[in-house]
Amino acid sequence: NEMFTWNILEFLGLMARRRSMRETADAAVPLQAVSDILFSGMGITGAVQNAVSTLPLSMTPSGGGRNPYEAYLFARKVDGLAPGIYHYSAIDHPLGRLAAELPEKLGGLVGGQDWADDMSCVIVLAAFFERTMWKYDDPNAYRVVLIEAGHIGQNMLLLATDAGLAACPTAALGHESLFELLQLPSRITCAPVYAIAIGARQLE
Repeated sequence: NEMFTWNILEFLGLMARRRSMRETADAAVPLQAVSDILFSGMGITGAVQNAVSTLPLSMTPSGGGRNPYEAYLFARKVDGLAPGIYHYSAIDHPLGRLAAELPEKLGGLVGGQDWADDMSCVIVLAAFFERTMWKYDDPNAYRVVLIEAGHIGQNMLLLATDAGLAACPTAALGHESLFELLQLPSRITCAPVYAIAIGARQLE
């Protein structure tokens, strides 16, 4: 099928263009692009019924369908969105504003990496381990949760590439500040795991 082959080649081309970009223009990015990026990694696309309950389905695999991650957006320069800290609802797709005040420098969110200061926004993925622990008591479940951050992050990075934006993932996080800013409930069963910084590309 010629169309199917063309789509595969287009997708492979998108994957080949993905690069971690730390140098960006200090400019705003479109809200629609940020919305699409969040949806690609976290959005719920359906549901499946098992013997116990109804499980949400997303575009990334999740061990036991537990979906242990929440996404938080630190928006510095996003067109159509007031600066602040937001929580993304995977079920119905809105952004709920948690705070209007941002840290003075976004680099503090990612372990003091100053390249993030000029990024337009940073998405932080926080794992709620109890969601997976509820079903699996094997210690290997911890590994499963960490792997899932990579699935989510890769989708987000590909969507950012497709939108012509710069993006860079990092696991170097400012845990103390993130726990305080996001008011995460427990340092034992909850933790920030991964971040995706997004910005406008520099003009070539």
